[in-house]
Formats: sequence, C-alpha cells, structure tokens
Amino acid sequence: MLNDSLLQEIEDSILSQGELSKQDILDTWELEDAEYQEVRKALLHRGAVTSGPKRTGGLAAKRKRDHAPSAEEATRPLLTEKWEVEVVTYLMYLFQHADLEKLLGSLVYTVRTSRTAMTGEDRRGTKQELATALVLQHGIDLLSNEQIRIAVGKACKIKVPQRWHPGGRTATEFVAKAGLPSLLAGLPRDDMAPPSEYLEGRFTLRPLEDFQREVSAAMTAVIKISGERSIVSLPTGAGKTRVAVESIRDWLTERYDPATMVVSRGAVLWLADTEELCEQAYACFKQVWEASTQVAPLLLVRFWGRYTQDLERHRDALAKVLHSPCVLISTPQRVVNLLKGDSAQARTVVADLRKSLGTLIVDEAHRAAAPSYREILRGLVTDGTPVVGLTATPFRMEYNPKDQDAGTKELSQLFPRLIEPTQTLGDSVREVRTSRSCWRYRMRSSLVRTIQPRCPITGNQSASFAFGGKWSS
Repeated sequence: MLNDSLLQEIEDSILSQGELSKQDILDTWELEDAEYQEVRKALLHRGAVTSGPKRTGGLAAKRKRDHAPSAEEATRPLLTEKWEVEVVTYLMYLFQHADLEKLLGSLVYTVRTSRTAMTGEDRRGTKQELATALVLQHGIDLLSNEQIRIAVGKACKIKVPQRWHPGGRTATEFVAKAGLPSLLAGLPRDDMAPPSEYLEGRFTLRPLEDFQREVSAAMTAVIKISGERSIVSLPTGAGKTRVAVESIRDWLTERYDPATMVVSRGAVLWLADTEELCEQAYACFKQVWEASTQVAPLLLVRFWGRYTQDLERHRDALAKVLHSPCVLISTPQRVVNLLKGDSAQARTVVADLRKSLGTLIVDEAHRAAAPSYREILRGLVTDGTPVVGLTATPFRMEYNPKDQDAGTKELSQLFPRLIEPTQTLGDSVREVRTSRSCWRYRMRSSLVRTIQPRCPITGNQSASFAFGGKWSS
C-alpha cells in the first residue's frame, strides 16, 4: 500500500521542477522498479502530472490550457541592469508566448509555482515574466545556450555559429547582426590550460648594483618631468631593461592611489623592434612585479604579433588604460598600423592611449630616428608625455659623405638628455653579466673604454657626457 505522504512529496517535486526522470525518482526515493510503477500509476490517476519525455521516462507537470496572460498581469520584473531590460523587451518582440515557454523548459513550472506560493494566483506566466526568467537564468551567457541561439538565429534569419566562443569574432558578429546588446557576445575566456607545466619556484631578483640604482633613480626623476626626452645608455649585458622596468615600477607606484585604485595617465607604451625583444621585456616586467611588494597592480599587455589583434574581443582590457596602471608592449609597426587603421575599434584604442599615455619607452633607441618611430611620436605623444630611449650605443652610424655624424645629430635632437652612470663599471658589469648567465659575452681589455664612450659628435672623452649631461663636451 502506497503512502499518501510519499505520493504528495513526489508530486510536489514534479510540479515545482517541471519534470523528473524515472531515474531521478528511483534514486531520490530509493524505490524498486515495481514500487516506481505503482507510484507512476497512482500519480497519473490523480491528474496533476502526465508522462514524461520518451527518452527519459518519468513524469512531468501537466500544462494547464488556460489563456496566455496579458502584460498587465505580470509581476514586477527583477531586473537591475539596463541591458537586461533591453534584452527582455527584445525577446518579447522576437518570440511568441509558446516559444518562450519552450526555451525556458522546466523552469516554466518553477516560475509558476513560485508565483502561486507568493500571490496565491495560479496562472501561466506572461511573456515579460518568461523573458525575464530567461535573462535571469543565463545572464550574459544567454546565447551560450544552443537552443536559444538557434531560436534567435531562426527568428532573425541569420546564420548561427556552430561553436560558441565567448568574446570571439563569430560571437560578436552574430550578436551585432541579431541587434542585441554587445555584452551578450560574452567575455573572452583563457585558452585551455596546457597539459603540463615546468615549475621552477619563485624567481628572486638580485638587488640592483650601485651604477644601476644611479641610472634608475635618474630615469625615474626625468619621467616625472612633463615632456622630457632622454636616452639611457648602459653597456650590453648591464641590465638596461631591468633598470628601466624598476624605474617604471617606482614611478607608477608613487602615483597610484590605493583608495580609488586609479592612476592618472598611468599607461606606458614600450616599443621594441622584434617580437623576441618584446617577449624579453614582458618577462622582465613579470619578474620584477612578482618579486616586488607594495606595488601598484599592473595590467601587462602583449600588443605585438598575433596577440590582441582582435581589438573588439579585447575591448574591456584595453579600455583599462584610461584609469589603471598599464603597460602595452608592442613593435613600432603594430602601433603604426593601429594609427593608420580606419575601424572604430582602432580609433577608440588610439584615442584612449593618447589620452592616458604617461610615458613612452623606446628600446634599442639608436633606431628611433626611423620614420615609423617619428610617426608614433606625432600620432600618440602629446607635449607633456615623457619619452625615454634605451640603448647600449647612443649614436646612429649612418654613411653620409657630407656629414658622417648626421644620424647621431638627428638622434640627439629626439633625445636631448643623456643618462648614464658616472662611476667606473668594470667589475660591476662583469657581475651583472655573470648573474644573467651571459657567458657568451667575453670580457675584453677595451671594456672600461667602451663604458666611458667618446662623445659621438665631437669625439672627445668627457665627464660631461655622463648622467644628466647633454650631447656635447
């Protein structure tokens, strides 16, 4: 003999969830197959439920054939965002009442049961209530649901992406063609994690040498000066990138406001000729920040090659240059292409970067007189933006029968101030090179002479050519 309380419990569960499969009922109430058949027969006789789908068996709530209510009968929707209201309105326009019920599936019964419990009124949901339930259920991932995506595509008569990559190009195009808010394209997700990783423990950076600290302090000082242009010169293997990165770290951290998590003009554009140099700079920024404490949080962006080519997909991250500490590492050609781009996304990125650019760093700056760099200086750098070059050779060798120093003079016009250490660096550079595993660099007897270079214009060797000096003796 079946227990009435058991039947009522199973029936209530079916009515609240819309349906339960045979296996759900067997597992939840620990029934044998014979007991299940008795329960099924009894509940069908009571009339509140009907047979479930053929593929799963079980039982489903019986849909009442009452009228579809008007919008006036709707309860107040639980929407807080403007885009949610827009999507609900759009879904009501796009679909019939029965279509919305089908898309909502078993949740239809949950909505109905909840309303009945709260108001005592048992009726079908309005189109507004059903559309609201859909939006609340899925959020910005609404179109990640294949059934909803296919229904939208069919109603709008547009091609439906077979695979859905949130934030991707096909998702963005589909949302735009459907006339839905761009937010429904979703946010880009990281690629699948690699199957294995090689772990080496925490990277610990050696403290800067005295000559590096001297140059770093000088660089930090000059990038605080509006519109200042300077060039930092250190011998190959003496840690130019590390010195520059620590200077940028100190500059950003000093200007960062932890209370508001905002920094004014806190974007840094780092230019390097090759992707290999870009990757080295990226690794250095990562190591310095991970080895530092009490620093400004940093958005570090690979902005070269195939990275961030889809500007629309990366719109949210790139928009942070307006108010967050941010470093974009790029090749000059990528930025030139961006300046020449005629798409709305390219224009937006350029405008944001120009407005927020706090400093421009040019790696291998002896090439900075090239047309591509000049185009960037004209297109992005305002009068108040500091520009710093990095090089081991602060001169540009260029054959010109009339003036062999033409390239160097041109470069000195771009960077009037020269920054380099005042002290003798022989032993210090040797230690830095050794610590960086630069075994391929052999120490030559001319090392000290190259550390105290001759002025590229006059040929004289002078102390005024050191830190803070001008390009003259």
